[in-house]
Formats: sequence, structure tokens, C-alpha cells
Amino acid sequence: MFFRSIFRFLLIFFTFGSWGTALATPLSLHDENRILSSIQIQYLEKLAEELNRTTDFSLSIVLLDKISPNMDIPPKDDQILLVTLLRQHRILVKTGKMVEPFLPKKRIEELQQEYLFPEYRAGRYDRGTVSLIYYTVQELIQKKGGTLSLPLPTSTLENHINPAGWIFILLIFALLVTTLFKKKKKKYRTSFCRDFKNGRFGWRLGK
Repeated sequence: MFFRSIFRFLLIFFTFGSWGTALATPLSLHDENRILSSIQIQYLEKLAEELNRTTDFSLSIVLLDKISPNMDIPPKDDQILLVTLLRQHRILVKTGKMVEPFLPKKRIEELQQEYLFPEYRAGRYDRGTVSLIYYTVQELIQKKGGTLSLPLPTSTLENHINPAGWIFILLIFALLVTTLFKKKKKKYRTSFCRDFKNGRFGWRLGK
């Protein structure tokens, strides 16, 4: 009982902790289905900071399940906007008036074909999103005469589980092991009592 009480408390704590992390997502990023890990979100924040520092452009990422056909999300004049609609299989990369001369539509299509579409077809939406944003930011900074100092580590492309997630998994595993052990122990006791009562250990009860 004590273990179960502790487990329930920790489960509620980490659930609300994860929910709080989701609410703390910056305004430049909206991930409806939470396909990006916390590590990937932090990396994209750094990319957006360097983009803004070196080019004065801003970055906005909106990852949605679906959207109404009549609804439009226009970018700001100094903004590059990535909108994905997973259920409707649509990917929109929009640029503001100030960004468009440095990143024409034809070049955006080439970047999508090379870095985003292959990953999305394989269901790796997080990797496709991070890759496309990285190479898009790199191109904009280069067009402005700068160099992107932030590398693209391979580990960033993987959707890692944060420490809270690992603790949660360990707690679930511990609960399952405890439950199976109790069931096995109860079954052993029942079998032992039945065998003892039936005289399988040399004598019968009631004699």
C-alpha cells in the first residue's frame, strides 16, 4: 500500500510537470501533437535566436493536426513561418515581405524536397521539421553574409526521452514487477494450502 501511494504521488507530479513544460513552450513554436522533444525545442529556440541576432528575421513554427480550409496563418513581414497539417498532409512554408527576396519559393521547395519530405513520408516528423528549419536558417544567414555557428548534431534529430520520462517508465516497470510478484506469491500460497489440506505433505487436516 505504501509503495502504491508513493507511485501515485510521483505519477501525478510528473504528469503535471510535463504539462507545465508544454505550457511553457515559447510563442514562436506551437506543437499541437507534441511531436518535438524538449531537446529539439531547445535547439530550435537557439536557431531562432541566432537567426534573429544575425539577420533580424524571426522564426515561427506551427505544427497542427488539421485546420479549417478558410483559416489562414499569414507571416509577419520579417518572419519565416512553417505550418504543417499532419492529418491533411499539407506543409506550408511562408515568408514575409522582408524575407522573400532572400528565400524565394523555388528555393523553399528545393529545401523541402531534400530535407523535409523524405522524413515526413517515413513518419519522422520531428526529424524532418528540425532538418528543414536548420538548413533554412543556414541559408538565410549565408545570404545575409554571415555563418551559422550552431551545428546540427545527430542526437538532436532523435526524439529523446527526458529524465522525467525515464523516471516515469521506471516507476511503471516497478509497479508491474510488484504486481506480478504479488500474484505469483498469492498463487503459490493457494497451491501450498490446497496441497497441505489434501494430504500431499503426509497428513490431512481434520484427522
